[in-house]
Amino acid sequence: MKQENIRNFAVIAHIDHGKSTLADRLMEETGLLKRIETETPRIDRMELETERGVTIKLKAVRLPYSFNGQSYVLNMLDTPGHVDFSYEVSRSLAACEGALLLVDATQGIQAQTLSHLEKARELGLTVVGAINKVDVVHAKVKETEEEMRELGIEGEILRISALKGEGVREVLQAVVGRIPAPTGDPAAPFRALVFDSTFDAHLGAIAYLRVVDGVLSAKEKIDFFGTKAQAPIKELGYFSPDRQPSQSLAVGEVGYVATGIRDLAAVSTGDTVRILGEEVTPLPGYQPPQPYVFASFFAKNADFTEFKKALNTLILEEPALSVEEISSVAFGRGFRLGFLGTFHLEIVKERLKREFALQLVVTKPTLDFADLSQEPWITLTVLTPSQFLSAVLKLLTDKRGVIGETVEFGNRLKLTAELPLMEFVRGFYDALKSVSSGYASFSWEMLGNRPADLATLEILIHGEPVEGLVEVVTREEAERVGRERLKRLKDVMPRQQFGYALQAKVGGKVVAREDVPAFRKDVLAKLSGGHVERKMKKLKEQKKGKARLKRLGKVEVPPEAYLT
Repeated sequence: MKQENIRNFAVIAHIDHGKSTLADRLMEETGLLKRIETETPRIDRMELETERGVTIKLKAVRLPYSFNGQSYVLNMLDTPGHVDFSYEVSRSLAACEGALLLVDATQGIQAQTLSHLEKARELGLTVVGAINKVDVVHAKVKETEEEMRELGIEGEILRISALKGEGVREVLQAVVGRIPAPTGDPAAPFRALVFDSTFDAHLGAIAYLRVVDGVLSAKEKIDFFGTKAQAPIKELGYFSPDRQPSQSLAVGEVGYVATGIRDLAAVSTGDTVRILGEEVTPLPGYQPPQPYVFASFFAKNADFTEFKKALNTLILEEPALSVEEISSVAFGRGFRLGFLGTFHLEIVKERLKREFALQLVVTKPTLDFADLSQEPWITLTVLTPSQFLSAVLKLLTDKRGVIGETVEFGNRLKLTAELPLMEFVRGFYDALKSVSSGYASFSWEMLGNRPADLATLEILIHGEPVEGLVEVVTREEAERVGRERLKRLKDVMPRQQFGYALQAKVGGKVVAREDVPAFRKDVLAKLSGGHVERKMKKLKEQKKGKARLKRLGKVEVPPEAYLT
C-alpha cells in the first residue's frame, strides 16, 4: 500500500460513549464483519469486556477502504474509556496521526473526554469530532456541539448513530480526508515502535508494531533495542480483526511480529524493533506508568512457580502492572502488585482467576508512603450538573479536599480541586456517583507530596499483629478508623472454644478493641440431677480448660478478613 494512502487513527471517548459499537460498524462498512443484529460489540473479545460492557485492552484493526477510485488502509485503534486505563490510550495515540473524538449526545462532554483530548493535542494529532447517539429521544445534539466547539474542535463535527450504523460512511470519509498520512522514510533502515504485546503458546511473545521507517520482511531476524533480545520472525502480519499473516510490513503500517521468545521480559512496550545488525536511532518510547494502589496476592491452589508464570504472561498485556515477590507467615510466598487504580486491580484479579484458574487471597488495597510526614495528593477535574454542586463540594470537603475554580461549561459546571490520594482511593468514585445520581464525571492526575501527620494502624488478633491488615491513616482519624475496622472484622472472624480480643494499635497504644466471645459448651447437659458439688467441679474444669486454650490457642485468620 502506498504510504500516502495509509491512515492511522485512534477512537477516543469517555467510558460508555459508544467507541466499540462504532468500531464494529466501521468493520461492517469495510467488509471485515458481516452485519448482524447485536448490541454486544464484537471487537471486545475478552470475556470480562463483554460481561461488563467496558473496553479493557486496546484493539488494532486494519480496515480496507475504497474512496474516489483509490484504495486505502485505515489502521484503527479502539481504546479503553475508563480512567484506570488511560495509559492504554496514551500508547494508542503515540502510534497514530489522528484521533476520532466521540461524544455521547445524551451526556455531552465528560471529564475523560477532556483528558483524552489533551493527550491527543500534546502529541500533535489531528482531531475529528463526532457526536454519537443522535437518534436517542433525549439527545442534546446542539448543546453537545457547542461544548465541542468550546474545546476548540475544528471542521465538521459528524453526527452519527453507531448502534444503527447511521453516519458511519461519513466517518470513514472524514478519516481519509482530514487525517494526514504517516510520515517516515521508506528507504531508511527499518525501525518500529512496540505499542503493545501479548503471548501465544505456539508463537511465543507477540509484539504489536507501528512501523516508523523502512520495510520488514518475514524472512528477517530482528532484535529489540532496549532488551537486546534477538529472534528470527515466526510470523509477521496485521489484524483484520484476527491475526492475518503477510510477507512484509512497510513504513506507516500497523501490525505484529511473533518472535517465538519465551522469556517474557525480553519484549517490552515502548521498545524499538530493528533488523538484526542494522544501526538505527531508538525511538522515544513511553514514559513508564507509576502504579499507586498496591495489594498482596497469594494463590491457594497453585505453587509459587505456576503463579509466577501466570503473572509473567499477564504482564505482557499489562505493562502498567508492577510486581514484587513477598513472603507471608499466614499465606507463604506471593506477590505485591501495583496498579493504576482500584478498577485496574479488580480486572487483574478477575483475569488471573478466569484465564489461569487461580484461587486467590487478595489483601485490602493500600498506598505507598515514603515516610509518615508526607502524603501524595492529586488534582481533580469534575464535571457536574449545577443541581449537584453543593453535594459534590461537601463530598470533597469531607475528604479533606481543597476546592479550586468553578466555571460554567455548557449547561454544567466544571470545578477543580486538590485531594489526598488516600481519600481518593477510599471509594471516591462510588461516592461521587452516589451524590450526583450518576451524572458527575471526573479525571485526575498526580500532584505531588504534601506534609501530613500520618500513623501506622496495626490490627492485633489474639495478641498477634497481622501483617496483611496494617494500614496508614491520619493520626486524627486513627481511633475512628480502628473502631470501624474492628467492627467489620468481628463479623467475619470465627468463634473459638475460647474468647479472644481484636485490637487496633497506633504507636504501641491500643485505640480500639472488640471481643469475640467463646462458644459455650453445656458441660452439664448429661448431668440430670445429682449433687451441686459435682456440677461445680465440671464448670471449674471447663473454666481451666478454656484458660489453657486461650493461653496456647491460635486463631486462624480467614481470607475475608483481609478485605474488610
